[in-house]
Amino acid sequence: MTLEVGIIGLGNRGPTYIKTMGPLNGVQIKALAELRPERARQAEKMAHDHGHNPDIYTGDENAWKELCARDDIDLVDLSTPGNLHTKMAIAAAEAGKHIFCEKPLANNLDDARAMLAAVKKATVKHMVGFNYRPVPALCLAKRLF
Repeated sequence: MTLEVGIIGLGNRGPTYIKTMGPLNGVQIKALAELRPERARQAEKMAHDHGHNPDIYTGDENAWKELCARDDIDLVDLSTPGNLHTKMAIAAAEAGKHIFCEKPLANNLDDARAMLAAVKKATVKHMVGFNYRPVPALCLAKRLF
């Protein structure tokens, strides 16, 4: 089985996920969405370097909606600023997509609850990327113990 992924937001974390998911067997990066065309072109090249041929959605602040609506996307990776997560996660859940959301999940508790309600209603998986493994203090602690 192949997990088909769409990544929204290609500024900071998006390229990191292309680099880490790109080489994985069983993962296919199908689409990328980014408001800034130059970032989208750079990310597209990076995806090509890992053997992926994603469709690109760019230049319009709502281009991400087309990515969410695709039938061939299983998981939407939200690598956008936190103030955009709520509307994107809800749209992805309503489209039946599993969601990987970069931190922060939401800017307030009401938004987080709305996201939770949407994923529960859609019966999709939703997770937040809180990866602290490379933090220097944790690396030191691991070496000490």
